[in-house]
Amino acid sequence: MLRAQAGDGLAFDELVRRHQDLIFNLLRRLGVRQQDAEDMLQDIFIKAYRSLQRFNLKSAFSTWLYSIALNEWRSWQRSRKRRRLLPFLTGSGPGDAEDGPELEPPDPGPGPEEVVHRRLQLERVEKLLERMHPALREALVLRDIQELEYQEISQLLGVPIGTVKSRINRARGFLAKKMENRG
Repeated sequence: MLRAQAGDGLAFDELVRRHQDLIFNLLRRLGVRQQDAEDMLQDIFIKAYRSLQRFNLKSAFSTWLYSIALNEWRSWQRSRKRRRLLPFLTGSGPGDAEDGPELEPPDPGPGPEEVVHRRLQLERVEKLLERMHPALREALVLRDIQELEYQEISQLLGVPIGTVKSRINRARGFLAKKMENRG
């Protein structure tokens, strides 16, 4: 990090290589389509490069990148809401492959019924995440999917740990209730 701050481009390239998958996975789990996530990833690292001098080394580089990524995601969410069109006008909709995150192939062990059941459950969870308030979604994804500690999430979101725990609890409750009610 110090070499990158001193202007060493190769050092910054190494930081990008080490962290790009982490940030890309965060964006995908927050519901960003693959193409949009790739574009956002470039923007995030451009912003990080331009802001290197402001990084104070008090937190981990990954924590700093997470905060840039979350800000970029929030901006993307706001712009997406502003220009949302009816699905049939754009030719995209729930059946399109690009509409949501790609699903990983199931384990080779389960039979076809189990594969279909798991896929439907994953699709339901992804759709419920999209309906969830963004503050709840980002806390849940950071904790349960990205496996960050509460303290780190608190720093990233700029809220007390109690608020982080509350948001995660509310998000889990929302998912549990909706999965139980099939809605």
